[in-house]
Amino acid sequence: MAVIVRGRPGEGIHAKSLAGMNFMFAETERYVREKQTAEEPGNGLVDELLAAHERGELTWREVLETTVLLYMSGGPNPAYLIGAGFKLFAERPDLMKQFRERPEIRDAFTNELARLNPVELIITRFPNQDIEIQGVHIPAGSCIKYPIGAANRDPAAFENPDAFEYNRPPDASRNLTFGLGTHACTGQLLARAETNVILGLVAERYSSVELAGEPLEVRTDRLVAFDKLPVRLS
Repeated sequence: MAVIVRGRPGEGIHAKSLAGMNFMFAETERYVREKQTAEEPGNGLVDELLAAHERGELTWREVLETTVLLYMSGGPNPAYLIGAGFKLFAERPDLMKQFRERPEIRDAFTNELARLNPVELIITRFPNQDIEIQGVHIPAGSCIKYPIGAANRDPAAFENPDAFEYNRPPDASRNLTFGLGTHACTGQLLARAETNVILGLVAERYSSVELAGEPLEVRTDRLVAFDKLPVRLS
């Protein structure tokens, strides 16, 4: 698989990204304003955010930023996960067959797919006080990077960590792709459902997935995405 690694933005990327972000906020605000003035209110997430705004619980900016955050996180993450599923189907036709014939395994299958293919590779944090983790002293203000991809393949936590084994027991398959505990990803249920549905439709409607060219990934020190993933369905 071809990989492009980018530690820093290339020339003009920052300005292009800023313009894209401004466009995203402007378009999102336009849609949210339309929903706010609609004659028939809905019952979706944005409706609940607007109701909280009317009650004084959220500022308008908080409504807008939350909507943009969930929209932007809800696109790239499942998109990469679904692409990783297509690639796995192409490389392992036996797994595609099992996914097709055994719907009861799909949740565990997607979980294992997520373990081996995290979209967010590294999370960066800055502790506001001195801490110690397993004997390692970390001064306040330090830049700490947590490599999720490495943690998900830690041999101390996963037996045969690089192998795709969807039948791992639940306690042995927990991973950090969507986080754990209080700060787990808000949209992970949607991402998992989207992945299950799309891979399920492909597995049920087609007999095989083939790579029609070399996949191309773009990686930074935080994220990974498919720039190109040509596939042939038959």
